[in-house]
Formats: sequence, structure tokens, C-alpha cells
Amino acid sequence: MPSKTGEFDESVIIDRDKYSFILPAMADLKATRRDEELLFHGPTLQSAFRRAAIELDLMKIGIKNVYQLRHGGASHEAMAQLRDSEGIRDKGQWKSKASVRRYRKGGRVAEVTSRMTSQQQKCGEKILGCLSSILTGSLPPLPDPGKAGSPSKCSRAQGASAKCGAKRKASSTSRLSR
Repeated sequence: MPSKTGEFDESVIIDRDKYSFILPAMADLKATRRDEELLFHGPTLQSAFRRAAIELDLMKIGIKNVYQLRHGGASHEAMAQLRDSEGIRDKGQWKSKASVRRYRKGGRVAEVTSRMTSQQQKCGEKILGCLSSILTGSLPPLPDPGKAGSPSKCSRAQGASAKCGAKRKASSTSRLSR
């Protein structure tokens, strides 16, 4: 399937140690799919992102759409000086420098982050710590926020994070004992 610019077989550059867990998680996820089956279906991914944004009150601060991750990633890398403009253009697969300038909005990242509560920021950090387990499905799904008795907001993510921490600890202990 071509990208919006008509390119085929594009890939995402994952070159930060912080995100090295993504490649094995993606391989595990791919192992559960048929060869022709997509790993992520756009509308399904957007729907899940939107539900999470609502549950974590992120809609109030302007986080609404999974596509914002593309913009936010470029802005974050520019603001943190992780890549120069050319590197951001290559990673984002933008053809023009004007596109990079449009997506490099360090001030926007600072603005959105400043509107997040400390609980939202801590929750994000906990979810990032468990993202590998969430992607591969090794953590049970979080309860439906619409059901009576379901924990709300970040408490569900914190519960998942505790399970994830226990899994990581057990996993590293088992690796050490081999």
C-alpha cells in the first residue's frame, strides 16, 4: 500500500535505546499474524488511541489523534536536540524542508506538557515502561472504562504498570538463573 506521497515499503527508524523494546515486541506481534495481514489497522488504532485519550483526560489538553504522534515526535526530537533538521526530515520521511518546519514545534510540545497534570505525566511514564507488554498482549486488557466498577483514569494504567514491573522483575530473575 503506498503512502500519501506514493512511496512503497517505507519503514520507521527506531534508533534510540529507550525504544529498543519495540522491535522484539513487533516481531512477537507479527508472529501472531498471517503474512498479508497488517500489524495495525488505521481506524482501529485511531479508535483505541481516542478511547485512551478520553480515559486519561488528554482530550482537554488537545491530544486527540494518533497522527499527533508524528508531529510530536519531530517536535520532541528538535526540542531535545536529538536530531538536526535533516535527520528529522529523514526519519519523518518528509520530502521538503517546509514540511519539517511545519512539524518542528518545540514550543507546542512545551505548551501541551505544561498543561498535563503531574498524575498524567507519571501515568505516561508508567505506560511507556509497560509498552512492550501492552503491544504483545502479555498484559491482560484494561477493564472497559464504561462498565460499572471499573477503575478510572490512570489507576488502571498504574495497576497494569505494577503487573508489568512484576513481570520484568520475574523475567530478569529467570534470565539470571539460567
